[in-house]
Amino acid sequence: MKNKPIYRMVLSALFAAIICVATFIHMPTPGGGYIHPGDCFILLAAWSVGPLYGAVAAGIGSAMTDLLMGYSVYAPATLIIKALMAVIAALSMRLLKKKIGIYPAAFIGSVLAELFMVLGYFCYEFILLRSSALASVPSNFVQAAGGVILSLILLVIILKNRILRAYLSEVA
Repeated sequence: MKNKPIYRMVLSALFAAIICVATFIHMPTPGGGYIHPGDCFILLAAWSVGPLYGAVAAGIGSAMTDLLMGYSVYAPATLIIKALMAVIAALSMRLLKKKIGIYPAAFIGSVLAELFMVLGYFCYEFILLRSSALASVPSNFVQAAGGVILSLILLVIILKNRILRAYLSEVA
């Protein structure tokens, strides 16, 4: 591809928008937060455009949702946590796919990324809220599990489709 950086930038912007919209599709949780399918698209973005552009898409798309939904106090943490999730997922795929295969690499990378998300928000909320930070951990684990499961299902579907597979530069 002649203009690979431009292609990755455009795809990254598209993923940022998809992540933002997917995060809007949410279900409130008792702790005052919400669970959503946005993490699924963070993982797909990481596998599609790599760690740098995936991090940009994940951080901006997720933080934008926090700002638009009135959770601005979380936006700085979301920007960093979600960006690092994408880095973890993309680098795990790069390091592991040739050794153990695409699907096991995707599973391990997505689990590591989601565990980082749960830990990251716990640390941020502990700084803000102290002892009540534990209240959001269960819902963050539910969101994490959903992100892993949905991303792996979509990865299987994408890899079985010759046209869609071409968009997964980190995997293909």
